[in-house]
Amino acid sequence: MNGMDWVFVPHGLTAETLERWFRRAYRTFYSRPDVLWGLGRTLLGEPRFARRVATYVRVGVRDWLATSPSPARA
Repeated sequence: MNGMDWVFVPHGLTAETLERWFRRAYRTFYSRPDVLWGLGRTLLGEPRFARRVATYVRVGVRDWLATSPSPARA
């Protein structure tokens, strides 16, 4: 992956399958309680970052929904 696109797709897989599993791994990693707790602590300790984080979340969710892969099960 070059940051935006899959540059290598192994034989027997599709870019959609890779994207679906990548998103699942990303969501699983970043939704862990310790990661969310750390983000909350950071925002409470430095409230000036709240606007920036809100912007990142808004743009990220919009992008995530716009490019979400088909809901096929693996």
